[in-house]
Amino acid sequence: MPEHALLPGRGIIDAISALGRTMGYVVRCEWPIDSSQNTGAAVDIAWFAEENQKFPLMIFEVETSASTGMVNNAVKVFSKPSAELEKPLFYFHIVLSAATDSKRIDSLQRLFGTHNYGVYVLNNDRPSALAIDVLTQHRRIRAKLDLRSVLAEFMSEKWDGVNLNSVLAAAEKLEFRIPYLQVYGEKAVAYPLLRDRFFSFLRCKILKTRIVTSPEIEYDNPFYGVPWVHPIHLGIIAATTPEAADECLGLLRYWQLQSSYMSRIGPHFGLSKDYDEFVAGASASLWALLATLFKNVPGATEFIAEQMMEVFSKLHHARPAVTLFTAVWLLHVSGSGRVGRVFAEAARLVNQYGVPHRVLESPPAWIDLESPDGWCTPNQNDFVAVSDMDDFRNRMCSSALSQDDIPAEDIAITLLIGRPRAGWEAIIVRDLWASV
Repeated sequence: MPEHALLPGRGIIDAISALGRTMGYVVRCEWPIDSSQNTGAAVDIAWFAEENQKFPLMIFEVETSASTGMVNNAVKVFSKPSAELEKPLFYFHIVLSAATDSKRIDSLQRLFGTHNYGVYVLNNDRPSALAIDVLTQHRRIRAKLDLRSVLAEFMSEKWDGVNLNSVLAAAEKLEFRIPYLQVYGEKAVAYPLLRDRFFSFLRCKILKTRIVTSPEIEYDNPFYGVPWVHPIHLGIIAATTPEAADECLGLLRYWQLQSSYMSRIGPHFGLSKDYDEFVAGASASLWALLATLFKNVPGATEFIAEQMMEVFSKLHHARPAVTLFTAVWLLHVSGSGRVGRVFAEAARLVNQYGVPHRVLESPPAWIDLESPDGWCTPNQNDFVAVSDMDDFRNRMCSSALSQDDIPAEDIAITLLIGRPRAGWEAIIVRDLWASV
């Protein structure tokens, strides 16, 4: 078959060729079916598993229209004896434009449909079907897929007309062994469709499979570490799916209190240095993040404040700067949820040692236990006392109303993918107080 000279035909050939290389295939255009006979018979695109393979795994033939030549292009492949040409895993016959009721296409489908053959008419909303079937055939032989690169291809102008949502939903059902959430999360803020896919995939993963232990690694480098991904997942679902929020709180309680022989986050010091550093130097901000995500769920703030208090009450032998870290975050969680007893305990310690105004309203996400003192050293006139819960609530609510609102679930996504936004701790504090 002669090379395509028209731009539409050339464009789809370039798109399929680029996709094949992205998916790890050796791609050859105008591949001769039988070079020894010099007949000139060739297919537009052939995908090979490796460089030295004799026969392609997939063949793509592109037609400008549903002409009589379509039949010849299919016959030249399927009429060959297997000794001369092993049949491909799939033959994709692509037509740029044709009527919806083309009898020629129907006849070809009936004639060759039993030979792993399909016709895709691009002007009849079939680009998506083509993309999905390519992924389906790929999954038959490989469990891995470079989703970042494939996503970039399908989002380019070369694949204009593809329903990306449908293609990604199909890819998820094929269960490739790839970090869907990491890839979706990297583009979630910029692309609402991928943000929605992140939430949809997460709901399916958590609510259908009921994961209660440490999840499989879905992220490259989550901010808090892999063991603490699951509660953040539950918080994101609670924040974005109100009808599942109570269920997520139940799953959070189970994960924290019953899924192991001890509470997941608790004053179990001495297990390991990493665990001690997390519990004393970072867990308070994680609980605050969860409080923000669960803030509209009855009983959630009280439960979270109680769990924070379990750690706080066992830090009396720690250096004041370490105890203050949990105390300041506890002020925000208990104050926003009106957990008076807990607030009073945290306020007592804050007033005893003193905390700078800037730190009180925007505590750090974590502290270094090796040298924890620097973060809370007040300047001479910077100390601010916490008088009572109502006064503190009024102050924080006023501050929150004057700031831009960024959804806590978006902050959570950036933490999970290991790309936290600068100043995210202050955003979480404002979000925690914004609707109080």
